[in-house]
Amino acid sequence: MRNLFLLFLAILLFSSAHKLYSEVVIGGKAEISYSIIVNEDKLKKSILDMTASFYPSFSVNSRHYDFSTTGNISYSTTARAPDISIDSFELVLNPADLLTIKIGRIFYLPGTSEFISPTNYFARIDYEKLLGGISPDYILPNDILQLGFFIGNYYLLLTTAPFTGEFILPDTNSIWFPGKDIPKSIDVSFPFDQVLYLENLSYGDTDFPGAKLENIGLSAEAGGTISTFDFSLIFYHGSDNTPLIQGEIFFPQGLFENYDVIVIPRYRMINALGLNLSANISSLRLWGDTSYTFSKTFNTNRLSSTNFSTMLAKSPYLEYSLGASYEYYFQRFNVFILGEYKNNVIVNRKDYFIDNMLSSIFLGMIRARFFQNMFSSMFTLIYSIQDSSTALVLKESYSPSDDLELSVAAPIFFGDKKSDFGQFKNNHVVAGGVTWRF
Repeated sequence: MRNLFLLFLAILLFSSAHKLYSEVVIGGKAEISYSIIVNEDKLKKSILDMTASFYPSFSVNSRHYDFSTTGNISYSTTARAPDISIDSFELVLNPADLLTIKIGRIFYLPGTSEFISPTNYFARIDYEKLLGGISPDYILPNDILQLGFFIGNYYLLLTTAPFTGEFILPDTNSIWFPGKDIPKSIDVSFPFDQVLYLENLSYGDTDFPGAKLENIGLSAEAGGTISTFDFSLIFYHGSDNTPLIQGEIFFPQGLFENYDVIVIPRYRMINALGLNLSANISSLRLWGDTSYTFSKTFNTNRLSSTNFSTMLAKSPYLEYSLGASYEYYFQRFNVFILGEYKNNVIVNRKDYFIDNMLSSIFLGMIRARFFQNMFSSMFTLIYSIQDSSTALVLKESYSPSDDLELSVAAPIFFGDKKSDFGQFKNNHVVAGGVTWRF
């Protein structure tokens, strides 16, 4: 419904703007991608998926407003059905020099982190794209309305999200389903001592709130620039963008010996304070983001005796990230190096808490480009500090022109099967594609 509304609004604005515009730009990109997936545990045979995608875009730039939108029309050989959506939609009104008004499906990312900032409260993460290491578009926009006030080097942004962004979660039988978030088994003493194994999972009815007055997201961000330093302070009230999956045991025949397990994504409202700092010193960039959530909900490995679901617990929560990057240029060659440390503190932590995925990591990346960006090699490492598991992504790209790119990538996982990345160690993936921009 939201896609149809945004599409209607985009067409209406574009059709009425032709007399007022100063510039119209029509473009987009076409992409053909493939992936070969092998998993001996969950897949009886390898999967070859090919996807053809078309991303039309157009923008209107005028004195009093700017408008842009990008669509997505794709067809996958595994889904065997076309997918039509609006990836982004943004209308920016400029009624005065000190005021801007933004509305649409917008990437509002106040955090300075190069990975997943703890202060990007409105963003949603597509973990399948992130873990697959193939697509850089793992951060998704949200539908927001924003007022911006600007005075010199300082600003104030007031933002509201009338719709709660839905979690993007893999199917329970997908090789990318985060099974670590659900305990493998639970010891119970009712009605007698036994071990319940949480296997053969399926999604139950979600508690997705949609558009409800009590679930509207609100934030106020104040920031500015002093010398080479950028800073911002944020207060946020809205939905927690960290996915939480609760397991629920169902006894279809009323017998405790026979049971099914359903998993339910839970949406929680939070209040949080955020601080972002960054500095640019020549080719060196430094940053740090911190978020304090007054009451965050965690899954546990304990089972409630009243409703037979994994118990949820709350605690104040501090999350932070520190990083640096450096880019070196030399004639037809340049190297970009990045390192980021991300960790957290659960104030009232108990031993039965289940840690959120990617909450305690070190990220390292090296990207080298040769011959005026014609060839590119990228090596990315994500190390989980809490369980010593590792994800590596290797990617090679060739761009004979600015409009055309050919790429191939492969993620590799190491660690114990109960760890963040080790649970995907049997996922053998090679992917690539051809992208043409126009």
